[in-house]
Amino acid sequence: MHLDPPAPITPTDIAPAIAPSSPLAAVGQPALAPLDSVDHPLRWLCSEAQITKEQLAEAAYIVCVKQPQVMQEIVQVARLRAQEQKHAEELKRLKTLDSQSKQDSISLWLL
Repeated sequence: MHLDPPAPITPTDIAPAIAPSSPLAAVGQPALAPLDSVDHPLRWLCSEAQITKEQLAEAAYIVCVKQPQVMQEIVQVARLRAQEQKHAEELKRLKTLDSQSKQDSISLWLL
């Protein structure tokens, strides 16, 4: 499977997630990207490197074991992303329920 290179994620696309005092901040202030904007660049990176997402995660873990502060920040970002994903799923579910409720109301009205 061939993927096109990802569009860069710009500071206007993301919200800050890492404290300025972080060692990661010196590399270019990591931040939370929108949930749907991470999948394509991640797939592209793995495709170009000919590795799987799991292999990338394992390698990141091995590197981060030696840098506990970086590991802590990665876990923090992962938890924030999990919360965002849960919130997005709840919103989607509520929209579906609202849509179904409106359809039921129309059906009852037509009877």
